Amino acid sequence: MNQMQCPFHSRATNAAIEPLAHKAAITPTRATLCAIDPSSIYKQEDLDQVKAFFAGIDIDIHLLVPNIFFNQITAPSVSETLLKTGQMERNLPERYQRTAHFLLELPKDPASKEAQKIIHSVNAMHAAAGVDPNSADFHYVMYCFTSKLVEMLKVYDHTPPTEAQELAWYNVWKGICSQMNCTNLPEDYQEFKKQNQEFESKARASISPETKQFAQHMFSEIMSRFPEPAIDLAKDFVVALLDDELPELLGLEPPSSAKKSLLRHVLLISSDFEYHRKAMLAWLKHEKTE
Repeated sequence: MNQMQCPFHSRATNAAIEPLAHKAAITPTRATLCAIDPSSIYKQEDLDQVKAFFAGIDIDIHLLVPNIFFNQITAPSVSETLLKTGQMERNLPERYQRTAHFLLELPKDPASKEAQKIIHSVNAMHAAAGVDPNSADFHYVMYCFTSKLVEMLKVYDHTPPTEAQELAWYNVWKGICSQMNCTNLPEDYQEFKKQNQEFESKARASISPETKQFAQHMFSEIMSRFPEPAIDLAKDFVVALLDDELPELLGLEPPSSAKKSLLRHVLLISSDFEYHRKAMLAWLKHEKTE
């Protein structure tokens, strides 16, 4: 990727995920393919709610991805697996971009052929790395993809997701997980959140030096993708949007309280601006049709 290109831009994530589709040519095995017809997994009402969920977002959602990523690597086996497979020395930006695309694009049409190729490819990579899709660590990654993202939207977005959209978001991800051979996610969404909040507290209490080292290396890699004049501001902005206790736990230097508050307010203001911009465009369109 061009170093001058913002790592959060959707075109970057789209380009980074394309190799996954080609890797899907791996011979299907029980470990890589889930023998379920995808069209039977996802309810149309949930897919419609997810579309409304995305349509209602008034901020650049890619700005929230770092918090998702840095939270998920606090799960012990996640950072251990990345270190064991050599991901710390290579492909970190690509893996980060895959995470962004997997989180933000796959749920829009999870039963599509392209989505199935990506799911099968990720399953193959997980199988090769010995990832257990029914482990508490895997569940926590899904918690980051679902509840953690919704929590951030409730804080920063002008129009937070509705309860129906939040539940549909979980249901769609539960369907994706079933295709990743994860069969023991709670049916009850509140129970899922409770279990993973408890897991998060325990994981954060025992973060290893290796996990901190990995997080700091990943952070440096992300920052290296910004143009030089913007790096200091990008560092402050990314860390300001992390969960409050996460920077200290991972050894990342946080901005001052005043600067963190200012940067968070900038995101809120941008969300308000985008909301009113879309409302104005909708009003103008309506006026033209009258």
